[in-house]
Amino acid sequence: MSSAAPGWYSDPGDARQYRYWNGWAWTAGVSRDGVVREQPITAQSVAQVLAEREDHRAEWPARSVFIGVGGALGAIALAVGVSVAVDAVLDDQFLVTFVAAQLALWAGLLLTCVFVSRRYASNRLLEDYALSFRAIDLARGAVLSIIARVAAIPVIVPLVILLDLDSRDSLNDLKDVARGPVGTTITVIFLIIGAPLVEELFFRGLLQRSLESRFAPPVAIGIQALLFGLAHLTLPLDAANAVVFAGTAVAGVALGISAWRYHRLGPGIVAHSLFNLVPAVLIVFS
Repeated sequence: MSSAAPGWYSDPGDARQYRYWNGWAWTAGVSRDGVVREQPITAQSVAQVLAEREDHRAEWPARSVFIGVGGALGAIALAVGVSVAVDAVLDDQFLVTFVAAQLALWAGLLLTCVFVSRRYASNRLLEDYALSFRAIDLARGAVLSIIARVAAIPVIVPLVILLDLDSRDSLNDLKDVARGPVGTTITVIFLIIGAPLVEELFFRGLLQRSLESRFAPPVAIGIQALLFGLAHLTLPLDAANAVVFAGTAVAGVALGISAWRYHRLGPGIVAHSLFNLVPAVLIVFS
């Protein structure tokens, strides 16, 4: 925090409130739910929490929220456009359409991250977005992935019943991606490696934090989760997209809370990868 400008930041002694940083030290002024008061902070509590969080991320200005939201919508629109174009040229080639759409989406997301990092921070992605890992992240990620999947069940099940969806039909569509060794390799790389890295970098590293510059953390987490769910819509799935959107949005909330709590992307990337492991196994081996 030594280089941070004066302002209100998440309290290093209590993540539920904000504390005023005067440019060189924490003050006694705290704010919770819009109420400002005096509350001294102890050196011990600061050291303990800062050691846990390792919050060395760049600070995004309030105007970056427009870049973040615009980048998300632009990348989604680009992916949809590419998907429609490829499907029109190569009819019923789900693997090619899937790969082209995903690469288009990720290109839009990554370019936005690079632009914001270069424009407002150090142009070092790992540092600006706190893309770091600890051994404890494996355990935290495992627990978080279970919580996200359990939380999604009461949202997904009513949709499946209401829309009278046959999960086997949707699974068969997705299994078209994993036909043969090439398809299997692509599925593993995209779901287990690519998606967790790129999507956590953008949705939790850039989008959520830019939203936090204007809104309270719960609102920022909710907005990024909705856009996160929207980014996972796939044209060939038709009505099943409702289930995909709902389940992904719920997972986005859990991943957003993790990024807010730990101020690093490591736990969320592990959780995201493990969350995607289940559908990857079903697609490849069922």
